[in-house]
Amino acid sequence: MPELIYPSSTRIKGPVLLDRKSLTELDEIISKEMDRLRSEHDKWIDERVSEVQEDLKRIVSERLSKDYPFERRLTLHLSNGTDLKCHSFADAATHPELSKNLATAFELEVRCGRITANLGANSKYIGSELTLDVSPSNFGSALNFFGPLAVDSEFTTTNGGVDSLVCSSSSG
Repeated sequence: MPELIYPSSTRIKGPVLLDRKSLTELDEIISKEMDRLRSEHDKWIDERVSEVQEDLKRIVSERLSKDYPFERRLTLHLSNGTDLKCHSFADAATHPELSKNLATAFELEVRCGRITANLGANSKYIGSELTLDVSPSNFGSALNFFGPLAVDSEFTTTNGGVDSLVCSSSSG
């Protein structure tokens, strides 16, 4: 794109008389222009910072997404000794193997960024007791992560801590 360049220097042939009043006026003009230029400079800095922040956010987000993914893994242990690996109970329910074999245990690992939750049951507890481990235990969002499970369940802490919960079915 063409760019128009304006002259930005000049030479004034004298005699030039610079008295106190003229120099004071010159100071005022320079001060006003410096304020205007400082404001433009601050705006330019803000634009550069925004660009850097966007780049930094993208870089950090990409890195943390690798280190702290959002994923869930479900393993159902079936009565014939095989394991069915999938992402959800809904996925598992559609698998033909479940029409032939019963699930005797399961492990569900859920990772949501910095929060990890493990939910499991084994054959002696299927249908009556679940174990839920949430970490980090000092992070409020982690403790609230599986709150919806509490609707039909009764939670008690084990070992005096909130990071290991036992969920007993309230239906008996």
